[in-house]
Order: sequence, then structure tokens, then C-alpha cells
Amino acid sequence: MNDNSNSEQRYIGQVHTALQDYSELIDADTIIAGDFNWNVQWDESPKSPLIGDFADVTATLNDHGLKSAYHGSTGDEFGDETNPTFFMHKNQDRPYHTDYVFAPHSGIESDAVRVGQFDDWIDVSDHMPVMLDIPE
Repeated sequence: MNDNSNSEQRYIGQVHTALQDYSELIDADTIIAGDFNWNVQWDESPKSPLIGDFADVTATLNDHGLKSAYHGSTGDEFGDETNPTFFMHKNQDRPYHTDYVFAPHSGIESDAVRVGQFDDWIDVSDHMPVMLDIPE
């Protein structure tokens, strides 16, 4: 979340720091999933420098052999997603993609990744789940 005492450490900066601190735990069987509360389009905000931005996080995960399951299956570019995972203030007119599943990319079929639909989930959260079917 937002770190008011250290603004460089907020949101994606916390993900970046965790990846640095726990890099020895990441291997070919690792899946990292959750609300990163960030989209690459926010990396270039001049008034808010970060300790690590989204590009740094994805580079670190890619170096460990992990890829975004959603982006790999859809072909969407980061920041240009066709399926939002977050609707700010539950407003359908404020869609973003801020939730991710990073997994070893081999074996992920294009139909293995799904994003929950607004009408099905908005009553319980402003975030839509990202679901990944993992082959046995």
C-alpha cells in the first residue's frame, strides 16, 4: 500500500523490495500472484520516484523465468490490456490492469488464464480475480 513515511517504497516499490529480499526463494516452480496495485503506465510519474518500478519488477521476474500468464496468453502489452482487473472506486469507467499471475511460461495454454467479469465480482471487490489453470 501507500508508504507515507517512505514514498519511494509505496505500492510497486514494496513488490520490488520483496523480490530483492527473497530472490533466493524464487525458482522454476514459483508462482507469484496478487494485487500489485500498479500498471506500467504509472512508471513515468515525475512527481513520484520509486525504489523500483513495474519495469524493474517484470525484469526481475523474467530473469527468474517467470512471465505474466495473462500477457503471455493474450498477447496484450503491459499497459494496453483488454481485460481490466481493477475498477477504481468500483467505477466501470475507470478500468486498469493491476493484478497479476507470474508463472513459469512453459505449458500455459492461451485458454488457461481468465479474468473475472465486472458484473460477477463488483459487489464483493473493485478487483477482478485472475485465474490460472495449471497443467498437471
